[in-house]
Amino acid sequence: MAITTLYQKLKPEVKEKLYSQSKEYQSTVRLIIKKLKETSFYTDLRITDVQTLQTFSDTYAKEVYEFKWGEHLFDDLYDN
Repeated sequence: MAITTLYQKLKPEVKEKLYSQSKEYQSTVRLIIKKLKETSFYTDLRITDVQTLQTFSDTYAKEVYEFKWGEHLFDDLYDN
């Protein structure tokens, strides 16, 4: 069984917002998407990766635990 990437677990609304920025910020959006496609575990992201994803998807954690666990960005994050 293949491990799912973070890109595959990205919430549809987050992905849509991220792609809406791709024309204006092509390089940055492309880099964060590449990182998500290469990463399977939220804990393998750097803080700057999460900040970039939040910034360019206009999706922010409302509570500290959301940032810590990433549930505001991803569906089924802790299921394989």
